[in-house]
Amino acid sequence: MCIALLEGGNPTIQHSIFKKLQNGEISQAFFKVFYDKMREAQQEIKSSATNSTAAAAPDKQRTSLAEKTKHISVDGKLSPGPLVVGEEMDEEVAGACGSALHAYSDIHTMTHGTSVLEEIMAEKKCAPGNSDVLPAKVAVMKPILRFLQLLCENHNPDLQNLLRNQNNKSNYNLVSESLVFLDCICGSTTGGLGLLGLYINEGNVALIDQTLETLTEYCQGEWLGLQTGYVT
Repeated sequence: MCIALLEGGNPTIQHSIFKKLQNGEISQAFFKVFYDKMREAQQEIKSSATNSTAAAAPDKQRTSLAEKTKHISVDGKLSPGPLVVGEEMDEEVAGACGSALHAYSDIHTMTHGTSVLEEIMAEKKCAPGNSDVLPAKVAVMKPILRFLQLLCENHNPDLQNLLRNQNNKSNYNLVSESLVFLDCICGSTTGGLGLLGLYINEGNVALIDQTLETLTEYCQGEWLGLQTGYVT
């Protein structure tokens, strides 16, 4: 509702919100909500990055291909013990498995119209654990950042400054926290900042765009640029 009222940078609504936030108690409670949501989103991204790294780590206890071919006899029946395959045959067995998979995929494509790979990717996209699907604590940042952007729309210096410093007992710098959020979602928590292609995907690109637009609106305007040192 607030986003709809502020669409386009409604100066009347902006001024009304600014006047209401001159009350210290209201202001502190208002900004704390957004500050906490930003911190929760950052923590969620950090946790997801940690879990992904742990899941991708190589398993030192993995068995060899020969050990995995247990209970299969030469005639295709189950055998009581493992089928021992020498290391020199590993490559041949792996090649045979690959050929079988390609053959199955071709048959599946002809009968179903889609390849096995396409179905796997579709299932991955819909899976609850799909890394391209934003967790709720992160997804909520998009409307929050859009709202904050519209508060500052049309170079509103009063609200731009208020988002940075409320002069209350507890100050919540939402400008700084928005920048930290962008840093997190672009991979800084993994030590891979600069490899943005690994962290920007179909699921989060709209949120990253919104974060950049909000940060731009925070610092647009000649007066604020001179006061804060931001480039306008």
